[in-house]
Amino acid sequence: MKSVSVPVWAPLLLAASGWACDDPLKKNELVEEPRVLGARIEVEGEPERAAPFPGESVNVRFLVAAPELEPALGFALVACRSVEANVGLPACWSAPFAESERLEPEPGAPAMRFELPEPEPGASKTRLLVKGVICPNGAPRVSDDPGRCASGDRSLPVSLEAELASDGDANLNPSFAAATLSFDGESLPEAELSGDCAGSGLLEVSGKSKHQIRFEFPDSARDPVPQANDYDPDRESLLVSHFSSGGELARAFSPIPYDRPEISAEVEWTAPDSNGASGVLVRFWFVVRDLRGGSDFVERAVCVVP
Repeated sequence: MKSVSVPVWAPLLLAASGWACDDPLKKNELVEEPRVLGARIEVEGEPERAAPFPGESVNVRFLVAAPELEPALGFALVACRSVEANVGLPACWSAPFAESERLEPEPGAPAMRFELPEPEPGASKTRLLVKGVICPNGAPRVSDDPGRCASGDRSLPVSLEAELASDGDANLNPSFAAATLSFDGESLPEAELSGDCAGSGLLEVSGKSKHQIRFEFPDSARDPVPQANDYDPDRESLLVSHFSSGGELARAFSPIPYDRPEISAEVEWTAPDSNGASGVLVRFWFVVRDLRGGSDFVERAVCVVP
């Protein structure tokens, strides 16, 4: 992977604002093919902070979910400053200042590292924008056809816009590490995944059984936000997204409004039929966003048995 700062204009890549721009007839919460589900910004040395100051080093990585355990991915990304727009996709205010690309597909999250430059004259109220394309089992075309994959296979356009830090507001990432994630009241810990899950130590459930997945966050998960007037919210709202590789989730998104006293969400999941197999691995991807550029994500799994 190459990650360098570039002082000259770099080709812009086609971007899409949605995290999962899928066929509307498909279930949004079911991962049946490679999809981009989220992204995380971390200030180097302070990974809990999503909003950088000029001169700070920044790491960005995207969450790509797929039915296979370790999908091979190529990608091309650029970072630039954007301006707030009322309509349409975010666009670069000036030339990108960094790029990252992987021209040969291999396992590993698409990512980039860069230093946020000082703002240019007239660049007030700009934001950070990272955009580009991710290519499952393919390589990006970064010359004659920017924003597409060279093989002609499915391209996954991505666009991540986030606020920059100011003296009065430096947005923090919400964190699953500080949250309680439970499955029918039991902890759902991380585990090493493999195709043969029976007896592997994963939580085992029966085919077609119903279960409750619950998220509980501490008060610190919602940052205070600057108010332009007394009617504006004084803290963030959160959005929890949940996806699985099998079975049926009741929905894909659970909003947690700023004024809800309890910072929690719950969603029902119905296990698939094991179809006589000794064990069927089902993976879950959970993403939490503060809708200002801060986010976090985790992966969990259970084993469905006869």
